[in-house]
Amino acid sequence: TSTDAPGADSSMWGIRIEMPLVPPKQMSHNARGSRWGTTRVSKVHRKRAAEYTAEAIKNIEIPKGVHLRYDVEVYWGAGRLRCDDDALPTMSKPILDGLADGLGGTSDRKLHLGTMKQGRDADKKGWMAFTLSIDDRDHSNVVRRMGEAA
Repeated sequence: TSTDAPGADSSMWGIRIEMPLVPPKQMSHNARGSRWGTTRVSKVHRKRAAEYTAEAIKNIEIPKGVHLRYDVEVYWGAGRLRCDDDALPTMSKPILDGLADGLGGTSDRKLHLGTMKQGRDADKKGWMAFTLSIDDRDHSNVVRRMGEAA
């Protein structure tokens, strides 16, 4: 769903993309297994996320040259434990990369994490939603200030 309207202020732009994916448990820092299994799972999730994103935005114009904020909602299916909030961004990396791919090659460096929410899927299947909006924070100043503080 898009909140983009003709003539609207660009800061009001936004879209919600839902996909039937959840972060793969193989991407957890606690996961056991080979890196080959992790690589395969990562590639599959990235590809599927790119396909869902491209389908969701096919008739929507994405603002160019701006940073986008993404708010994440994860609804876990049956048999999956809720993960720690600090592990969620890492486990979601292949899906986030796929989201950037589906947005037309937007670098994931232009995507900035907003809020995270986790819950249970009533249908017990599991799914994620990304709400994208214009992020008008000046990130170059934030990075510069962090460097000065070090």
